[in-house]
Amino acid sequence: MTNKLSLKLFFPLMIFMIANKFLDIGPWWHVSGVFNLTDIGNGIILFSTFVFLIFSIRKSILINFMTFLIVFLISLACLQIFLALSYYNQNVIDGIVAIRHQLYFFSFFLFILYFSNTSEIVKFLNWLVILSIIALGLGIFNRYGFKILYSDWANRGILRSGFVRAYVPAMDIVTFASIWLMTKWTESDKSRKRDKSMFFFLLAGHIFRQSRMRLVSLLSVLVIRLIRDNRWKRIFLFMLLSGIVFIGFEAYRGKNLLSNLFESAFADSITGTGTMSPRLKMIEIDLKEFRAHPIIGGGSLALRRPSGQPTLLQLRHESLSYYFDLGYTHWLKFYGLTGMVWLFLFFAYQFISVSKIKKSNRDKDSLLLSKFVQNYLLYILFSFFTLNHFMIPSRILLLTLTASIVVILCKDMTTNQSKALPSI
Repeated sequence: MTNKLSLKLFFPLMIFMIANKFLDIGPWWHVSGVFNLTDIGNGIILFSTFVFLIFSIRKSILINFMTFLIVFLISLACLQIFLALSYYNQNVIDGIVAIRHQLYFFSFFLFILYFSNTSEIVKFLNWLVILSIIALGLGIFNRYGFKILYSDWANRGILRSGFVRAYVPAMDIVTFASIWLMTKWTESDKSRKRDKSMFFFLLAGHIFRQSRMRLVSLLSVLVIRLIRDNRWKRIFLFMLLSGIVFIGFEAYRGKNLLSNLFESAFADSITGTGTMSPRLKMIEIDLKEFRAHPIIGGGSLALRRPSGQPTLLQLRHESLSYYFDLGYTHWLKFYGLTGMVWLFLFFAYQFISVSKIKKSNRDKDSLLLSKFVQNYLLYILFSFFTLNHFMIPSRILLLTLTASIVVILCKDMTTNQSKALPSI
């Protein structure tokens, strides 16, 4: 039974590996204008979803509010193709290429049809923990050993406050796994020491990576959760271990890594330098586009970004089609007020559903998963200021996985309540 379950979980794990470019091992994953591994992932998701829709005996689970939201978003993304044709005279084919990553939201349907119970989900999340540890290990080896990761980012040697920023592949999964381990550690009085050790290892990986928004958001969720649940001993343990690590690093390098992260963030904000300067310019562009097309966007999402031999149209609107480094303002630019309403409903539905699950469910796995979803959604809300979770395939998969967990938990809750009703 265990072997069959492990084999079943291998398929979604491969999808995550494809979306994360097989951890950037080897330069083969992307040849501009010829081959892109994430497009292969798109095709696998679309084909698999189509097959499951035909043959699955669990189609009733598709009837839920999240299904409506996902279908609406994909339809809104497709509408941008014709808006780009109307406003910018861009051809339909280029528009399809530009919005293709939004089709990763189809993975929501694949996940809710593929995972049949909570034990499978818990097992899969534990697999993602293993994958994240491997990814962090590769990042450390690439930084201090041989160069084994083929990524432009990995070879830049970017400095932040005197430290070279390390590259860690699949960093989105590392954060996702950190929140899963954090949930298990904070919610269980009998959590395994191995879970705690792995959590602190992955947390240290965030400091190693020097991604300020990730680290601040992750720590914010951790502190909120510990204070809310009155886990004062664990707050003390966390502060003690953190202090030992930072003092040890400062003694070794003569600099405080954590304070440097926050000092550089403050300095960038005041002086408009570093990563803050281009972001401020992008915010101006985003707001200008929003004012021009405030309701459903003006097709900028469907403007194809320059690659290979870019056209004059692509070069002229390169900044308008840019979707990295910012979250809320890019979303406002691409989808207007309609997109913001969608965003509110996306979070509200999950928070409300999880709250109901926690009140009515006593199953250990269901309670743990519901609290994990809460923690991850909080992280998304905090980090979405600079991390665009809704436009990049590797992050979209995590969003749809989380949403599918909520739907599956709601379905289980409804089933259990029906069984509990007395027969007449």
